[in-house]
Amino acid sequence: MLKYLYLLDNCWLYKRQEQKLLLANQENKIVYQKVILQSQMIEKQLNLNCNQKHYQRIEKVSLDSQLHKNERLLCYQCLLSTNSNEKKMNYNATVQVIEQNQQLKSEILENLLNTNLGQIEQLQRDVCIFKSKLIQMCDKVVSSTNQWVSNLQSFGYQNVKFSIFDEIDNIIKNDQVIFQNQQNLFSELNQINQHYIDNVINQIKNLDFKEVLIRNCENLKLNLININLEFDKSILQRQQQQQIQGSYQTQIRNIEKQLNLQPSSGIVKIVPIQTLKMEKNSSMPAAFNNDGNLLITSDYLNNIMVWYFENGKQNHITTIEVGKAPRSILLSRQGNHLITGLNGGGIYIWKQVNEKEWRRSQLYLKHEFWVNNMILNKAEDQLFTGGEDPYINVWGVDYLNNELTFLYNLDSKTITIFSFSFNDSENLLISCSACEYIIWQKQQSQNKWEYLCNEKIESLFQAKFLKDNCFCLLPINQRINSLFIYQIYQGACNRIEAQTIKLIKDNDCEEYINFPILYNKLKNILIAKSKGFIYIIRQTKDNGFEIVDKIVCLKHASRGILSDDGKFLIFFDMSTQSLISYELLYE
Repeated sequence: MLKYLYLLDNCWLYKRQEQKLLLANQENKIVYQKVILQSQMIEKQLNLNCNQKHYQRIEKVSLDSQLHKNERLLCYQCLLSTNSNEKKMNYNATVQVIEQNQQLKSEILENLLNTNLGQIEQLQRDVCIFKSKLIQMCDKVVSSTNQWVSNLQSFGYQNVKFSIFDEIDNIIKNDQVIFQNQQNLFSELNQINQHYIDNVINQIKNLDFKEVLIRNCENLKLNLININLEFDKSILQRQQQQQIQGSYQTQIRNIEKQLNLQPSSGIVKIVPIQTLKMEKNSSMPAAFNNDGNLLITSDYLNNIMVWYFENGKQNHITTIEVGKAPRSILLSRQGNHLITGLNGGGIYIWKQVNEKEWRRSQLYLKHEFWVNNMILNKAEDQLFTGGEDPYINVWGVDYLNNELTFLYNLDSKTITIFSFSFNDSENLLISCSACEYIIWQKQQSQNKWEYLCNEKIESLFQAKFLKDNCFCLLPINQRINSLFIYQIYQGACNRIEAQTIKLIKDNDCEEYINFPILYNKLKNILIAKSKGFIYIIRQTKDNGFEIVDKIVCLKHASRGILSDDGKFLIFFDMSTQSLISYELLYE
C-alpha cells in the first residue's frame, strides 16, 4: 500500500513539473521584430550657437580647419565681422548633407542588422522545432513510464490478492512462505522493467535532431560571416560612388543651389562679401550665366572680362577684346553664349570655344550710335534691342550657327530707348525712353508686337514688370523720392497710389540712369537705387511693399546685377574703382 502511495505521489509531482514546462514554453514564444533605426544628434538643436554666443540663427559654416569643432558655426552678426576671404558653406545645405549621410548610415545599418536577425530568427525556429520534437519525445517517454507504472501497479494488485481458504490451509500446514511463487514473481517483475526500460532507451536514441541543430548552427556562423562581408564590400562601393559624385563641399554647393531656388518671403539680411579693386580700367558687372558660376564684366573701352564666380568672389579667367566699347551685354541661360551691344550701334554674338576662348560672329548693324539695352525672350530665339534711335529691332537668334537674323522693328517715335522689360507671360513688353514709356502687346495671330498704350514722363526713369499686369517705375529725378507701382487694366496704365514706396529724400544728390531695377520673383526681392542708397524691397502679404534693408552707396554705385538665384548682388563703385559683392540671406 505504501508503495502504491509512493508511485501516485511521484506521478503527481511529474504532472506539476510538466504543467510548469508547458507554461514556460508559452512564455518563451519567439517574437521577431525588425530593427528600425533613427539617427539622433547628440547636441540639442536649440542649444546650437555661434562661437561668439550671439544667439542668432546660424547662417554659415566656416571651413577653417584650424578652428575647434564647436567654433565653426557663424550667425549673421559673425558674418559681418569675420574675414571675407574665409571660406564658408551654407549652414542649411550642410545640415541637409549631414542628414542625408546619417539617413544612409541608418538605412545601411538597419538593413545589415535585419539581415543578421533574419538568420538568427531561422536558428530560433530550428531550436523551437528541436524543442517541440524533444517535448514530443519526452511525452512519449513519460507515456511509456506511465504505462510502466500502471503495469507495476497491476502486478502489485494481482500479487496481493488472497483466498481465505488458502491462507487457513497454510496456517494448518504451518507454511510461512510469504510468496508462494517468489521466483516467478521477481522474474515477471524483471521482465516488465526490462521491457519498459528498453522501450525508453530506444525512444531517447531516436532523438537525432541534435546533430541537425548543431549543423545548422555551424552553417549560420558561416552565413553571417559571408553576409557581413558582402555588406562590407557594398558599403565600400557606396563610398567609392560618393567620391565619384564629388566631395561633401560639392554636394553642399549643389544642395545650396536647390535651396536657392525655393521661394522666400521672410527676412532678408545683406552681408558684404568682397571688394575687388580694379587696377587698370573700370569693370562694370554685366551678367551671370545660368549656373551662377560665370560672371561677365565690361569696361568703357574695348574689353569684356570673364570671371569664375564662387561664393560671392571673382577670379579672373580671360579678357576678350571686342573692337568697340560694349554698352550692353547678355549671357545666355541655355549655354555659354554672349551677345554684346556696342558703341556705334553694332551687335556681336559670341560662342564659347573653351575656358578662355570665345568665337565672335560677324558684326550686325541696324542701330545708330549706341546699343543701350537688349533683352531675350525666355525661349532665347528672339532678341530685342534698343539704342540711340526710335526703333526696337527684333532679331532671330541661332546659337548653333552663332548668327542673328533681323526680323522686323517697332517704331517707338521717341529719341532713344534705354531699357526693356517683359511680363511673366511675355505678352506685354515695356520700353523706356528719355521722355515716355510704351507698353507693347503681342499679337498671337502674327507673332508680332503692336502698340498698346504709353505715358509721358517728365524726367528719365526706369521700369520693371513685377507681375503680368503690374510694373514699377523709378524716376531718375532729384526732386522725386518715390518708387511708383502701376497696374495695366483694359489697355490703360493706372498708378496705384496706396502702393507707392517712399524713399529717402535728398534733393541735393545728383542722379544717373546707370543702375537698373533688379527683381527676382521667386525670392520676392526688388532692388532699386535712388540717390545715395540701394534699397532692398519685398512685397507684403497684403500686396503692399516694404523696405527691408538698404546699402549706403552715395552716388557712385552703377551697373548692379543680381544672380539668378537672388543670392548675390554685385555693382561697381566708381569712387573706388572696385567691384562690390554682397550676399543676400533669406529666411
